[in-house]
Amino acid sequence: MQKLLLTIFLLCSSSIAFGSSQEFYVINESDIEKADELFQNEQYKESQELYSKLAKAGDKYAQYILSVIYLNGLTDEKDLQKAYAWARVAKENGSEELSQHFDHVKSLIPPEYKEQIVKSSSDIYRQYSDLGIAENYLSFLKEEFPKCTGSRVKVNVNACERIQVTCNINSVWGGNTVPDIISSFGKDCLEFAAKIQPENLKRMKASIDALEVYIQEERKKGTVIITEEK
Repeated sequence: MQKLLLTIFLLCSSSIAFGSSQEFYVINESDIEKADELFQNEQYKESQELYSKLAKAGDKYAQYILSVIYLNGLTDEKDLQKAYAWARVAKENGSEELSQHFDHVKSLIPPEYKEQIVKSSSDIYRQYSDLGIAENYLSFLKEEFPKCTGSRVKVNVNACERIQVTCNINSVWGGNTVPDIISSFGKDCLEFAAKIQPENLKRMKASIDALEVYIQEERKKGTVIITEEK
């Protein structure tokens, strides 16, 4: 799934860069390298901030490191519930190392608190599991896709191809404009004009289609319930 998400963002990253009605973070090598460097230099608080952004975007190693930080109390008091939750999400990639880490964290939970901790970790799992990340990405892409048909539901590439956009700010405002208004209007117009270019629309549509297929397949497997694993 991690490979799928990275592939999807390679397909549509240029489209996302044209502006957004909502904040959205995309995993990048610069932040990965910076987070690792800070962690190795024992600047745990600073590294935690970056790892948190990466983890919430679906990076499995960052999810694992967050678990380590909470387990050992590297930035604050130890938090076994968060350590368990992030370990549970991280081990989805199937690696032996992350599975062993999860088993270790699980073994540290006192029997009388096990049910409570497993249950309380469900919010993190629901949002940042592979399925949760995919649903977030899909929602974002659908929101960003130009609604050339006027429909909030239908994603239609051909409808946008019939639209012509001219960002002539002076003709719109009669030459008597406030600089900030010009800047804002011009930026929005140029972003929309770039977004409806056929190649960008096709990349976004391909990403939406891939996510919808993945989510549908995952949902067929049944409802995800957070319980103690056998």
